[in-house]
Amino acid sequence: MSPSFVLSRFHSTYGNRFWFLVEERDLPAGVTSIQVTGSFNNWKPSEFWRLRFEKPGHWILDLPPGRVEAPGNSGYPEYQFLLNNSIILGADFFPDEPRIGNNFLIVPSSDAATWPLRIRELTSAQAPEETNRNWMGNFWEVTGGNLAPGKLFRSSHPFLPALADERDRERLKAVVELWNQHRIRSVINLSDGEGVIFDPACPKPYAMAARDGRVLFLPLEYGLVYYHTRGNLFLSTIGKILVFISQTSGPWAIHCRLGIDRTGVVTAILQALAGASWQNIARDYTRMAVFAPQEYRHLNLLRYSLQRLLGKVPEKSKDLAQDVRESLARSVPDQTIMDKAIANLTNAAP
Repeated sequence: MSPSFVLSRFHSTYGNRFWFLVEERDLPAGVTSIQVTGSFNNWKPSEFWRLRFEKPGHWILDLPPGRVEAPGNSGYPEYQFLLNNSIILGADFFPDEPRIGNNFLIVPSSDAATWPLRIRELTSAQAPEETNRNWMGNFWEVTGGNLAPGKLFRSSHPFLPALADERDRERLKAVVELWNQHRIRSVINLSDGEGVIFDPACPKPYAMAARDGRVLFLPLEYGLVYYHTRGNLFLSTIGKILVFISQTSGPWAIHCRLGIDRTGVVTAILQALAGASWQNIARDYTRMAVFAPQEYRHLNLLRYSLQRLLGKVPEKSKDLAQDVRESLARSVPDQTIMDKAIANLTNAAP
């Protein structure tokens, strides 16, 4: 039986298929091509996602429901239509549709009464007015399970712009101050290649650490960490991180641009390996929403990422550490490396 969704004029389910439907009355004149672009195809239209024209005046595309389950930042699948390969038809033109910004939402019927509140909470979150340095820099100690105090930290970028507003200068000051305070020694950079050390903004200590082999550069894409955690590229990336931690000394800091997506997923995996509960991991992930309210993320994104990795939602895991370890086994064939990395983070004997 197909899952059911909140009523929409642009999508529905029928006969175990998910249908996108656009009527000509909702289109500008001269449309000869319509494609769907959304969170479920990494916002990359292709021939596979092209609707076909069927008289009288309908464009349709039918798919298995599983092809449209990947959530966007709202925690629900999001999409727009691309007309003639260049014109966006989004939710701004249809304010009564389930939406966030200019994106249509695919909302399950079970959330019919609650989805407006979720979207309101996500989009109206405000950064705290206090001048707490941790909030300003999105700099936090990573805790939970057997993680040793003062071993692992996460933050926004320590020297390149992250926020498109006047707060960014203070954010950078806060990050540098906290990195120095906690004596960060080794760094996992998930947003830049090695050439970033030649940027004029790169601090001398960061460049020196890179030259000493204490910075691991692994630029990742947003889509990889949320939607492709079973793929070889993601698994090999986690393997490189574990090797790096096993061969360097802490404290370690993980960062990307905002310290949310790439940093959030990698941090969650390290927390799980160290024995942290899903509740602990979820709390740490959702805390970032206050740091950058315009960059809202729903917990369903992280849940989906780990579900792809584990083959089940993390709440259903009876031993999250073991399940994550087994899922990563082919990324680190030598299990002593994983043992040494975990030991370094927990102060336990490998």
